[in-house]
Amino acid sequence: MSDFRYLLPEVILSVVASLIMLLSPLLDRKDSNTPGILSGLGLLLATAATLLTWRQRALGFSGMVLIDGFSQLSRLLLYGILFCVAIAAIDFLKREQINFGEFYALLLFATTGASLMVVSADLILTFLGIEILSIGTYVLAGFKREDPRCTEASLKYFLLGGFSTAFFLYGVALLYGKTTSTRYQALATSLQTVPDILTFTGLTLILVGFGFKVAMAPFHVWTPDVYEGAPTPITTFMSTGSKIAAVLAFVRVFYMALEGLNKEWGDILWVAAVLTMFLGNIAALSQSNIKRLLAYSSIAHAGYLLIGFVSRSRFGVEAILFYTLSYALMNLGAFTVVQLISRQGDNRVLLHDYVGLGTRHRWLAVSLSLFLFSLAGIPATAGFMGKLFLFSAAAQSGLYWLVVLAVINSAIAVYYYIRIIVLMFMREPEAKEETIRIPLGALAVITVAALGTLVLGIFPTIFMQAAEAATVAGIG
Repeated sequence: MSDFRYLLPEVILSVVASLIMLLSPLLDRKDSNTPGILSGLGLLLATAATLLTWRQRALGFSGMVLIDGFSQLSRLLLYGILFCVAIAAIDFLKREQINFGEFYALLLFATTGASLMVVSADLILTFLGIEILSIGTYVLAGFKREDPRCTEASLKYFLLGGFSTAFFLYGVALLYGKTTSTRYQALATSLQTVPDILTFTGLTLILVGFGFKVAMAPFHVWTPDVYEGAPTPITTFMSTGSKIAAVLAFVRVFYMALEGLNKEWGDILWVAAVLTMFLGNIAALSQSNIKRLLAYSSIAHAGYLLIGFVSRSRFGVEAILFYTLSYALMNLGAFTVVQLISRQGDNRVLLHDYVGLGTRHRWLAVSLSLFLFSLAGIPATAGFMGKLFLFSAAAQSGLYWLVVLAVINSAIAVYYYIRIIVLMFMREPEAKEETIRIPLGALAVITVAALGTLVLGIFPTIFMQAAEAATVAGIG
């Protein structure tokens, strides 16, 4: 029973999610805030349980669960993201008349899966975490059942996600056939030689599974349609919590279990990083829907994150951790603003709807501009420092051509981010529109995201020190 203390945060999240499911039929679905409050309380308790074992390093459940600085920092990041998504969604659910407790329960279950992914030290547990996260997200993507866009998004995500997890599981089976183990430590010991066809195929299939989750080209095709069709709070969660969990689990698997094959996966990811950056940025140039534009932007940022992997260094992992937090803040803020502007029906998502926003709703326009500047990598923002660390890690590893290509992509991205800012501040609104009401929860999320974006951009060492300590503890 003592091992259960290492999974106490996940147990808490699961219990609270189940409690919300039981209470939901007894509540007023239209106006009740109880499910949202309970989910927030559950996340706070899970955070407290994480802090109880903050400085511990231990293996539990026969070596399947690894508790160290990396997993604990990853947990806190995921719980913080979900807390922001949940409080920003409260008014959205009422506005769209889908204020059902199941929404928060599914979010908590999905976060439980994400949390299991980052504490896993075994490929089987990693697979289970991916499945728990995925099943919850499949349902949430189609939560507005009457909206055909949501139904289409959910179906596409489910079908393609099912294929990706099958690839991942088959890759695990091949590596087990080669090494007779799925533990990270055992795999790292066994896979120290030049890989044979069985090992290389297993490595490639696992890479396909993670590539789908992080929206890495050529496994990105689901991203624009699902981001556009899903309810905006779920789009926010997929672009932050779901993606970041996959990136952090990606780090664990490839830097711990498959470190002996770093030459092979490093070469593959070099090509994937370049392809992902160019495809995401070039496709974003022609978008007229802001959710699709941010989806392609998300693909491009997956390419930037892959640079940290390709560097194959401890500093590269530290840069990945810093960039995941920066990326989460930028996207939480940007999608929360989009959620407010989209209005009833979640329909006002065309770039044309942002014309004159700086005149009509200056605070929202300024906030969105800050997040877009950070996504573009403008100095004094978190996005700039994140890219600087990633590019520096690549340069230290001698990957100068990769850095040059990444800088070119950053320059391309500036155009489509600045285009939105031009529409907001340099075009007059065509007609007078009603004032957008900014709920307290959304206001808090935007404010925290904006402050975090500025603080990390100006004082990056605040988090980099924690990232360094987590990397030393988790990767070595």
